Amino acid sequence: MGIIGYNHIAPSYNELHSQEQLNKLKLIKTHFSPDHNALLLDVGCGTGLSSLLFNCVKVGIDSSIEMLRQATDMLRVLGFAKNLPFKDKAFDYSICLTALHNFRDFRIALSEMKRVTKWKIIVSVMKRSSRHSAICNHLKKHYKPYLLLNDRVDDIFFI
Repeated sequence: MGIIGYNHIAPSYNELHSQEQLNKLKLIKTHFSPDHNALLLDVGCGTGLSSLLFNCVKVGIDSSIEMLRQATDMLRVLGFAKNLPFKDKAFDYSICLTALHNFRDFRIALSEMKRVTKWKIIVSVMKRSSRHSAICNHLKKHYKPYLLLNDRVDDIFFI
């Protein structure tokens, strides 16, 4: 789904996906809880649901202006994962939840996340995506995840 598609569904996105995203966040929080002054980058942040439960400094980047308009609990940047407009190691942590399969080149997006992140990266890969196997295989081969959680909808990698 391109930028226009997400701009179009932005008004109903939270209503359609909030419970699924919150369930995923609760599972992630059992293994990850940044302290309040940590700097967290949310790549493909959409409406901000994917980092809602984290009590830290959040910066969200997304290519959909309409989705970003709803992300009120973070600093917002209009942009693309393939070219993150941040300095090397600018963030303590990065997350990318249920978005990686939408990126034209997930390899470049992961490389960019690694470049701008000091410590941990958390990504989820939607199981029903046609790119699920390719993304998971790439993560296992090139990033050596230290934890893999199996959610009903996604596989969640801690790298």
